[in-house]
Amino acid sequence: MKKKSLLIIVVALICNLHLVISNCHSQTITIAPNLNSPWSLVTDNSYVYWVEGGYNYGALKKVSINGGAITTLATGLVDPVGIGIDGDYVYWIEWNTDFNGLIKRIQKTGGSITTIASGLHCAQNFMAFNNNNVYFANKQADGKGAIMYAPKDGSGSLTTLVGGFSNLTLAIAIDNNLVYFYDDNNNIKTIPANGGTITTIGNGNPYMFYIHGSDLYWTEFSYGNIKKMPKTGGTVTTIATGSDMPANLVVINNNVYWIEADEYGKVKKAPVNGGTTTVISNESNTIGIATDGTSLYWAESVIEHGGKIQKLDIITGIGLPKNNNTDFTVIPKSDGNSYLLSFNATTVSTYKLTVYSSLGTPIYSMAFENKEGSFSKEIKLENIESGIYFFNLQSAEGFATKKMLLVK
Repeated sequence: MKKKSLLIIVVALICNLHLVISNCHSQTITIAPNLNSPWSLVTDNSYVYWVEGGYNYGALKKVSINGGAITTLATGLVDPVGIGIDGDYVYWIEWNTDFNGLIKRIQKTGGSITTIASGLHCAQNFMAFNNNNVYFANKQADGKGAIMYAPKDGSGSLTTLVGGFSNLTLAIAIDNNLVYFYDDNNNIKTIPANGGTITTIGNGNPYMFYIHGSDLYWTEFSYGNIKKMPKTGGTVTTIATGSDMPANLVVINNNVYWIEADEYGKVKKAPVNGGTTTVISNESNTIGIATDGTSLYWAESVIEHGGKIQKLDIITGIGLPKNNNTDFTVIPKSDGNSYLLSFNATTVSTYKLTVYSSLGTPIYSMAFENKEGSFSKEIKLENIESGIYFFNLQSAEGFATKKMLLVK
C-alpha cells in the first residue's frame, strides 16, 4: 500500500522581521558546465549569454537562466573580450589583433551576423547603448584614446565622440542620453550622446561604470576599490577597499556584487553605503558578472576546474506582519501531491512562490495577485522525491522561506 506523504516543517526563516528589506542567498548552482574559458556575460529575463575561447576559436553561447541545453549562437570569434545586450540583439567585441578589432551583433534567437564596426585599435571590454548607437572605448589612428560610437544596425560609419586622451579610457556608461567616461587625470565626465558640452562630475580611477538608480558605481581595478557617487556629481563614497583586481559589478537592492579578475579571483558583496565585505565565491578569474534583478550570474574560468556559469538567487524581501507571525503555512493534502499554501499579506502586490530542491534547483514556480489580507492557494508538486525542499514566498516588499522535509 502506498504511504501517505508526510510533510515535516523543520524551520521557518523570516528575513525581514520588521519589514526591513534584506538579502538572503540560496545555494549556488551551475547552469552551464564544461565551458572553454568564458570571459564576459550578460542576461535578460530568460537567458544568460557569454563569450568564450580565444584566437580563432571563440564562441558566443547562451543557456536558460534555469540551466539546460547550451545553444551556440556564433563561432569563429577572434579573441572575444566584451559582450552587451540591447533589445532583441546580442553584441560583442573581438580584439582580433591591435588594429583589426570588430563589433558584431546577432539576434538573441540566432541568425545572420552583422558587423557594426571594424578596424578598431584596442577596443575594450565595455559597451553602452542608446536608441540609435553603440558606444565604446577605442584608440584613434594617432594612438590617442577616444570614446566612439556607431549605429547599432551597422548602417553607418564610426564617429569619435570625444578623444585625444594620452591613455586608453576603459569605463563607459550611458544614462538619459549622457555618456559617462573619464580622462587622463581621472576626472569623471559626461557628454551628450551626440556631442556637446563636457561636464566634470567627480574624480576616480574607474575600470568600469554601472548606473543604478540615482548613483554611478565603479570599480578601481589597479587600486582595489569599489566606489560610487550621485550620477549628477557630488560626494564620492568608498564602498570597499583591498579587493584584488575588481572588474565588473552589479547592484541588487542594497548590496553591490563584484567579480575579481586575478588568477583566483572571488565574487564579493558589500552594502551600497559601505560595510562588511562578504565572499560569495572563491573562484572566478573573469570579468563576467550580471543580474536580472533577482538572481546573480557569473563566469568562472579557473583552469583546474573548467569553465562554468554560476547562478545565485538573491531572495529579496514579502510584506508580512510585523509581529513576526507570518501565518505562512504549507499543508499536505490527502492525495500526496497537493499542498495548501496559506499566508497573511500586509501589502497588495504580485506574490511568487518558488520551491527549491536541496541543491538549489527550482522545481516549481507560480505567481499570483493577492489583495491585502489572508490568502490560500492549492498547489500540485507531482513526481518529486523525498528530501529537503525550500518554499520561498516573495514579493517586491520582502520574502519568507520555509525549509521542509518531505517523506513519501
